[in-house]
This record gives sequence, C-alpha cells and structure tokens, in this order.
Amino acid sequence: MSKPFTQIQLTDAQWLEIEAARPDSGSSGAVKGRAEALARIHIFENYPGGEFVAPCNGADMAVLYQGAKINFEVKGTRSPGIDWQRLKVSSSHSCRLLMSGIPMLRISSVFSRIPLVYTLTYPQDFRLQEEPRWSVHPASEA
Repeated sequence: MSKPFTQIQLTDAQWLEIEAARPDSGSSGAVKGRAEALARIHIFENYPGGEFVAPCNGADMAVLYQGAKINFEVKGTRSPGIDWQRLKVSSSHSCRLLMSGIPMLRISSVFSRIPLVYTLTYPQDFRLQEEPRWSVHPASEA
C-alpha cells in the first residue's frame, strides 16, 4: 500500500534545535521524543493559530483548532516509509481512540533532515490486530 505523505521542511534553526534537544542516542525513547517534536512542528504548520492542549487519555498530543479539540496518536520510526512491521499500539486507550477516528501521525526517517509524515485513519488506512499489543496493518491486507 502506498500512502501519500507530507515532508516536514525544517528550517536551519529548527534542524539545529531538534538536533541539540533530541539527538539520536540509538534508543526507542530517542525515536519517540524526536517523533513528538516533529509532530509538534507539523501540527503547528497545518493548524495555524491552533493551541496545544492536554490530550485525552491514550492520545499523545492535542491541539485546539477553531474551537475543536483534535487528538493525535504519534508513532515514529527511523526507517523510511511507514514500516508496518514495527508499527504497534500498546494501550487499549490508544486503540479505542484510533478506532473512534483520531488520526495517527506516522513519522518516518525521524533523524533525517527531511522527515515524512503519513496521516493514517482507521479503518480507511489500517486495521488493528490484537496481540499482546495491537499490530497495525494496511487496510488493503485481509
């Protein structure tokens, strides 16, 4: 499945700031931190005038935009592309929110100068398969 993506065009200042604040230590925590920082930039650019607010239980971040609260699940990977094999949802709260329609921002190539954002929505773009965690698979795969 090929899904459209958006490139995050980091300014020189943003790149230097994110490199200093969220360096690649090789850990999954570094990927998560970098993905969340990139998601904030992406959301800020796509929801002008929006204000970051506390997310619902299970969401990673939320923005108040034009009077509506929009929650997001953020999943990062150092790999290019969506990397379905490594895309997991660990909490039942997150799973329920995704099934209710909140967008998942899959941010790939998190340590590159031009990371990519895939905005995925259940069930159009993916299905959830229960395991000890829920694995995420392309909607076109049955």
